[in-house]
Amino acid sequence: MKVFLTGASGFIGMALTKLLSETGYEVTANGRNQRPGPCPADVRWLSKAPSSLTSVDLADQDCVIHLAALANTRGSFSEELVSVNQELAAHLANCAVAAKINKFILFSSSKAVSEFSIREDTQPEPISPYGRSKLAAERVTQKILQGTGVELYILRPVPVYGRPLKSNFKMLERIVDLQLPLPLGSITAKRSFLYIENLLDFVVRMLEEGFESGTYNLADAHSQTLPEFLSLVAAARGRRLRIFNSPVLLTFLSRVLPQNISNLLLHDADV
Repeated sequence: MKVFLTGASGFIGMALTKLLSETGYEVTANGRNQRPGPCPADVRWLSKAPSSLTSVDLADQDCVIHLAALANTRGSFSEELVSVNQELAAHLANCAVAAKINKFILFSSSKAVSEFSIREDTQPEPISPYGRSKLAAERVTQKILQGTGVELYILRPVPVYGRPLKSNFKMLERIVDLQLPLPLGSITAKRSFLYIENLLDFVVRMLEEGFESGTYNLADAHSQTLPEFLSLVAAARGRRLRIFNSPVLLTFLSRVLPQNISNLLLHDADV
């Protein structure tokens, strides 16, 4: 099977590119910059802005995996975020139709639905500009591909972790390495995470086993509290983790912290 993958130089993109290559797929990887060092030698690298791709670039491909997107949510850029991610998804979907692709896999996010817990019947009500941009990308892709014969798979992963650690996961690792007492024992909110190897395995199984087209919310089997997740990080790094209860501090933080941080600490966000 021939697979065309956008956003290939990113954390998930490069890991997926490597695995697909190792599994025997013929991979064309697309990224804005020159071919990165970790990219396997048998992968065709197409250095090009995703917005400038054409149906000619996708010719003879069996599947498009669309990972490329903007993630910056700061300041006035937030509205552009929604616009660009929606337009980019629409552009790739139109190219896929023109190139007569069989499958289109769109990487979305759990944030396209909610910042809190998600169930099968949860209706999308994204809060952040990033979440709104992902939902907009989903809807425009569905509209374009409907009735074309292109099978659409929308993947909504929760935050993905693995090596190398990125963003908030890297911050948690640094907190553990300090080995300071942490007043987090009173945090009981459950959150879902997704190990990158589990995500990659799901994508390969989807390609090989003929899953039904549709939308998939993806998370590890068990949700965890923040103290539980920190305990796993500490054990993996051979660190001693000291956590104590402080309900008074937790109440104080819920009042003074920004809403998004307060939600992270105090409200369930499991799938």
